[in-house]
Amino acid sequence: MGITRRGFLQRGIATTALLGANVTNATELFSEVKKIPSASHYGAFYALVQDNKILDIVPQEADGRPGMLKALVDQNYSNSRIKYPYVRKSYLEGRKNNQFLRGNDEYVRISWERALDLVAKKIEETPRESIYNGTTDGWAHPGLVNYCPTLAGRFFNIVKGGCVNPDGDFSAGAALRTNPAIVGDIEVYSLQTAHEQILENTQVYILWGADLFKCNKIDFAVANRKNDEYFFKYRKSNIKFISIDPIKTETAKMLDAECIKIRPMICQHFMIHRNKYV
Repeated sequence: MGITRRGFLQRGIATTALLGANVTNATELFSEVKKIPSASHYGAFYALVQDNKILDIVPQEADGRPGMLKALVDQNYSNSRIKYPYVRKSYLEGRKNNQFLRGNDEYVRISWERALDLVAKKIEETPRESIYNGTTDGWAHPGLVNYCPTLAGRFFNIVKGGCVNPDGDFSAGAALRTNPAIVGDIEVYSLQTAHEQILENTQVYILWGADLFKCNKIDFAVANRKNDEYFFKYRKSNIKFISIDPIKTETAKMLDAECIKIRPMICQHFMIHRNKYV
């Protein structure tokens, strides 16, 4: 039987589909794919790992409504991720007043060992009053064992005898300082009203710039989707929902809320006064 060019290509495509798109060479067929359990703010998952590379992220059985788990693969292998340490050329060369070249300088790739030496030297020569521990990497993972702000604080307390720490946090903002004087409590991190109490005692529920359906895809710890169960109860209740938001959110659609579409004035203000800002 003769082999035509079309037939050869068709058989080749079919064979590739059977082997799987992730197989790029024959040796991968004999390499074990490990199923490693883990968890994140997006939910509990399994990482499928082969030769120390993540092939895929799949939700654990307990997660019936997985969120943005696939983003974890992109975070590791995105083309925009900086994979090696780089240093400004003028800083590396020790030029005087090199700080004025920030934003216009050339970057030079260096080894991890060199990068650690440069950081250690800079920390050693910098007074503790000039070191600001302003890391916001606590949302990079759940748990407190490797909580970045705490680790950085402990490090500077031991090595430098302290540093300048933020007052409050970036998430709650001024509420941490103003709320106790207004309502007698910090409120933002206090125990919130239970869903059952809201369902039993609420007549009007206002969603102010809040899309609960999307927000519940993540959690401060490990997302468990337990809040999702109450959306059905809210929808069947007699509560009137009002959504104040520039767009009609998924939550507003789901709860058939009255929508008040506000127009953020800061954008208009910026356009009117753009010349002054420039």
